[in-house]
Amino acid sequence: MDRRKRAPNLTDRDIGAIVKIIDGWTGDLTWQALIDRVEIVRHARYTRQSLAKHGRIQQAFSNQIQREEQKSTRRPEVDIHKDRIARLEAEISRLEAENNRLLEQFARWAYRASQKNLDQNYLNQPLPKIDRGGEAK
Repeated sequence: MDRRKRAPNLTDRDIGAIVKIIDGWTGDLTWQALIDRVEIVRHARYTRQSLAKHGRIQQAFSNQIQREEQKSTRRPEVDIHKDRIARLEAEISRLEAENNRLLEQFARWAYRASQKNLDQNYLNQPLPKIDRGGEAK
């Protein structure tokens, strides 16, 4: 006969830990999956009823189910636009960093040019024409 040891009563600390498990949940959440995860993490197996009777756990579970439903009813084009926004924000961040590096380089060059008494008129002269050899004149 399989006699399992009775799981200890849930303390506020245990309930908080279980709520954190639910908050970090990815994928489909079911009571059975939660019971299995709690057993792994807390080393005690509780029933659905013993978990659900605690308001914080029940509320966290319900909120997670609602978030899953909202994700599944969201239109795919919303995800496409969110991905595009994320890519564009990353590109903006990269370009801002690159621009800052170039501004720092320009400041260094301007300082070095002033040390050599090179004025703005000299620095802004057009580049010399390149003779490519075979071009007709």
